[in-house]
Amino acid sequence: MVTGRSGKGDEHLTYAPGVINAMSLSTTSKIKQTDSEYILRYLVRPLSSRVVTPYVLAGYTGTKLNQDETLDNPGFFWTVNGTPTRHFKYDYKGPLVGLGGIFPFSEKFGARVDGRVKFYKATLERDTSKIDGTGTGYDFVATGYYNITQGLNLQAGYKYTKLAGGDVGWLQRNGVFAMLGYTHRF
Repeated sequence: MVTGRSGKGDEHLTYAPGVINAMSLSTTSKIKQTDSEYILRYLVRPLSSRVVTPYVLAGYTGTKLNQDETLDNPGFFWTVNGTPTRHFKYDYKGPLVGLGGIFPFSEKFGARVDGRVKFYKATLERDTSKIDGTGTGYDFVATGYYNITQGLNLQAGYKYTKLAGGDVGWLQRNGVFAMLGYTHRF
């Protein structure tokens, strides 16, 4: 299975007095995230029942985040670059393994739930520096599906991700998604 997702949004922060400056400062960050996954899913049919078909999965994952954080307070600037905006580029990638289950409610409708452990190599590029690190992150994914025709389906769901990169740091992301999928049985 090959999956790609992207999204963007704003994040508003207020730094307490003493964190950046003697006074409280606010920022707005423009964030763009892209995810890509290459996954093989093996259905463990000998353990299947009417209620669930368990599966194991393995693959490779990558998440990129671009963040531009701008000070909202007029006249202030970041000392690192002398401008009101500082830039961050995060890149997390590595192999993954996981377990899950498919829960058919009928011929047309069902749900899929899985957990994944990801072994990241991460990089953070800032205005004047670059940091590398490694860490173990994880995902939780819950998806509802509707089979349109044999093989073609519509999916919608929720995904929680913890990106962990050692010295790069960790980030948590929650999101909802919808996608059109095609399933080919071997």
